[in-house]
Amino acid sequence: MREFLLGLRLLFGAGRGNRIRFFLMAAGGSIGVCCLALVLTVPAILDAHDGRDAARQPVTSAHGPADGTLVLQRDDAYGSRSFTRVFVARGTGGPHAGPPGLSELPAPGEVFVSPRVHACCVTRPRPRRCCRAARRA
Repeated sequence: MREFLLGLRLLFGAGRGNRIRFFLMAAGGSIGVCCLALVLTVPAILDAHDGRDAARQPVTSAHGPADGTLVLQRDDAYGSRSFTRVFVARGTGGPHAGPPGLSELPAPGEVFVSPRVHACCVTRPRPRRCCRAARRA
């Protein structure tokens, strides 16, 4: 504590120019430390963002399940929002299990959309038939 008080005494007794120089150096050091902390945290922020983005994408296979069901995945945009369309063609063998969130596969000509896409289609419909056959899962 004595050293700190001695430093303050020397600082305030040295004149106006030295005080200004000291405070500018302290501000510059603070800005440098903040910039360093920001640079060190940016990769972690980007990794977390990429992880959340990857978790939102559906995982599908081009070959489909063993019963011969074919799956095609397409990324599309509706206005400024992007979403993924998944086309399913039923296979010939065995019972058809529905994807997660649906009890069964859609029938020919039937569309299942997420609640977010359904709300988007209702509030801003396109001129063509966007979600006329839309049902909530």
